[in-house]
Formats: sequence, structure tokens, C-alpha cells
Amino acid sequence: MKTHVIITSLILSLACPAPAEKPRAATGHAATYANVSYCKHERNVLDFWQAKGEGPRPLLIYIHGGGWIKGDKKAMQNPQTYLAHGISVASVNYRLLDEGITLPTPVHDAARAVQFLRSKAGEWNIDKNKIVLSGQSAGACSSLWIACHDDLAKPGSNDPVERESTRVLGAGVRIGQTSIDPVVIEPWIGPNVFHPMIYKAVGEDSVEAMQRNYAKHKELYQEFSAINHLSKGDPPLFLAYDSRFDMSVPAKSINHGIHHPVFGVKFKEQSSKVGHDKVELMIKNHDESEQFSDVDDFVIKTLTGGAGKGSVTGEKPATIIPVPSKLKKFMPKRHNQKLAEAKKGTFDLVMIGDSITHNWESQKNYKAAFADCKMLNLGFAGDRTQNVLWRIEHGALDGISPKLVTLMIGTNHAHDPRKGFTPDKPEDVFTGIKEIVAEVRKRLPNAKLIVFSVFPRGPESTQERVTALNAMLPKLADGKHVFHMDINQAFLGKDGAYKPALYKRDQLHLDAKGYDAWAKALLPILKKQGL
Repeated sequence: MKTHVIITSLILSLACPAPAEKPRAATGHAATYANVSYCKHERNVLDFWQAKGEGPRPLLIYIHGGGWIKGDKKAMQNPQTYLAHGISVASVNYRLLDEGITLPTPVHDAARAVQFLRSKAGEWNIDKNKIVLSGQSAGACSSLWIACHDDLAKPGSNDPVERESTRVLGAGVRIGQTSIDPVVIEPWIGPNVFHPMIYKAVGEDSVEAMQRNYAKHKELYQEFSAINHLSKGDPPLFLAYDSRFDMSVPAKSINHGIHHPVFGVKFKEQSSKVGHDKVELMIKNHDESEQFSDVDDFVIKTLTGGAGKGSVTGEKPATIIPVPSKLKKFMPKRHNQKLAEAKKGTFDLVMIGDSITHNWESQKNYKAAFADCKMLNLGFAGDRTQNVLWRIEHGALDGISPKLVTLMIGTNHAHDPRKGFTPDKPEDVFTGIKEIVAEVRKRLPNAKLIVFSVFPRGPESTQERVTALNAMLPKLADGKHVFHMDINQAFLGKDGAYKPALYKRDQLHLDAKGYDAWAKALLPILKKQGL
């Protein structure tokens, strides 16, 4: 048993009998049960998505970020990724730092949610022994604390929820804080680590007040730093830090500081020191995990014992599970713009694709290439098949009746893993494209659909995956409504390699000459369709 500071108020904060309240059922991709109360406060609610499958299902519990100051359980946007692997999902709200609310409240609320979900195991078909935590930023901090702390269960409690364990099978988190102790973290990262999360957590209103009263808050800071609870018997932990936050010290800004990769580096060092050695660290452009491609991969492997996304035996590949684009800064705006554009009139031609299609809009030859037909460009940078399916599910093809639809998708599934991407199996990508074809046919039954072979690209290892995918695509054609077309010869030289003169330096995106070649190859197709 680990020895920790015992603070009476910390223990008391967990005592919270849940009100007798029936959850609200939901349908479709909404939660199976929404806004279920797990304690008294209005913020003590969670959403639950129940996975299908034989026997009790493993469970992912997501704890949202926001510095314990803001945020919401709606941050869980992709439960389908886990549901496809037979993993149930819960997303938790908790009380936020405010006047009178400090630590331990937000963290202990999250721990209470873990216990509550265990108490629902029989009713919601949850496997109590297969629970993994996840979260971002402050949600990551809470997840790591729960995963590393001694069990908070109270076997003799009159409250059945309190009798449940808080121990979990693992935690996979993003940009999390492994310590919140200002005396510890400032030497690591510099003064820009003092985000409001750090001083508001103990009820202070400024950095100066926090520093002045540090002795008063020292025990709280030490208690709620996960790094102080790491021990040999703790479960596997996966910490990811993305490319927004580099390794430079001191941190460049408050946002950089509070999400600095050094938090993960120090945590892994402590893991080795105490004989734990079960921390996997992924720092984009610095340190890549050999075992896991990302947090999703860690969670799925840990809960299923499978081989990661899209490859668990008997489960659907990730390529057919609709999820929104990860490019959240600008892709939602473009999606809404395209929905509005579709409502303005009729279209002869709709082109579905990724950045290769998307970027045509910015070319000088764009209007000339489609001068004789009304064209709707539904290309979205970064899209994979699952993102296209999400857009279709969210209205991308509603209210339009084009004569012709073209589809070219798949190159983003083939990226070189050395670049920080995870390639998908060509057969899984083909399955995703097949699903898109089915959705287009269902929604636009009167339109002809042309599936283009994915354009040639570099490097050679990536092109091999594209070639393997392209070999499967002719199977999609039925000769009546769906057609396959390969115009890749327009982009190849005599040696069979792609023509660098038609591409940008990244060996992927077309330059102006490349789009001219595409327009030339597309022209007879349009004429044949009367466009």
C-alpha cells in the first residue's frame, strides 16, 4: 500500500448518494442514456453509449478538459470509433472550479463517476474488470490521478456506489499534467506553466497569491499530482503530446506551458524509477511510441487485446465508422459553408474527395474547367473514408440531385508511418469506399457515380499501399450506375513513376499543371454525360 497525505476533506468529498432518477433514453448515434445523474450537483451527470456484443462489454470513460475551469462532456465526439470494437463509452461532467469549489472536487467527482458506472454493470452490461480512462488536459490529469491512486472504495459504506472500486485497466490521455505542484513544475517548464488551473485549483485568484500562500496549499498540490502516486503495481499508461507543443524550455506561452511534453518525460522517468515501466510516451516530431499509434489505438488494444484500430477480429474497421474530421479549426466551417451552398441551387456535378479535390477550388483553371456545368466541390483536406461518411450522414448530399458524382478518396489512409500517421490496410480502405458508394447510391439514386483510382504519389512505400487499393476499386463498378475510371497515366512518366512536374514538393498535392492534366482527362467524361 502506498502512503499518501490523508486530508479529511478529500475523503468526505466522495460521499455523495446519487439521486433516484431514471436516465433519458436516446436513439441513433446519440447516447443510449443521456444526462444520467451520478451525484447531487447539476454538473454531476454523464452520457453512456452501450456497445453491442456477447457478454459484458469493456468500457472507456472519457473525462473532458478545460483546466477544471470550463469544458463539457460533449467533447467526446467519436464514440463510434470504440463502439465498432464492442467497447461501451461514457463521457463525464464534473463540478468546475469556482468560488467555494476547489480541489479535490473536480477530481473526486470523476472518481465517483467511475464508481457509479461500475455500480451499473449489471444493468448496462459493463465488464467491471475492463475499464480504461481517457481525457485531455485537465481531464488527462484527473485520469492519471485516478489510475495511479490507491483504490478509493469504501467496502463498509452504506452507499453502494462508494463500495465500488476506482482502480482501472489503464489510462490513455492527451496533453496532460502529471504534476500541478508549482514548486515542482516551474523548474521543469518555466513561469509560463502557471495557467489559472494551477492557482484556482487551491482557491487563489492570482499567481502571486498562490506563491505567497504555497505552504498552505502544499499538501493539496502534492496529493493531486499523479506523479507522486506512481507505483510498480499501477496499470499501463499512454501519454500523447501533439505537434502544437514543442520541447522548447522555457515554454513560449501559458497554453504551451500547461500542455508541455516535459510533463510526460518526467512522468516516464518516475515510472522507471519506481519500477513501474509501463508508461508509453508519444511526442509528435520527437518521440514516437513503438507499440501504439495514438490514444485510440492504446484504448482499443488495452480493452480488447486486439491489434489496434480496424483490426480486432470480428469487429468493423474504423474506415466505415462515421467520425468528424480531426481538423476541427476549419473543417466544421467548410462543412457548414457547403451545406449552405447546396441549398442555393441545383448542381450537375458533385466531386467528393480530400485535399486533392478541395484544393482545386483555389486554382486559376477551376472555373474554366467547369464552365459548362454547375459544380459542387465536396473535397475536404485531411478526409479519410470515415470522415466522408460522417459528412454524408450530416447532410452533405441532402437536397441535391446531380447528374454525375465523382469520388476519389483513400490517399490519407496510406501515409508513411514515419511521418506520424497510421496507414490502414488497403482492404479496410476499400471497405470504407464501398460503404461510401452504397450511401451515395441510397441518397442519389438517379446520379451516375464515377470512382477514380487514387492518384500516384510518393514516397515509394506509400505508393505501394495506393497501388494495392487501386487494384481493388474496379470491383465497385456495376456498369449501370457505378463506374470505375483510372486516369493515372496522365500523371505518370515513361518510367512508371509519378511526374514531379505535376506535383508540389510534398509528392502528394497537385500543382497548377497537375490540375490542368486532371481537367484534360475529365473533359471527355463530362461531355459523355452531357455536361
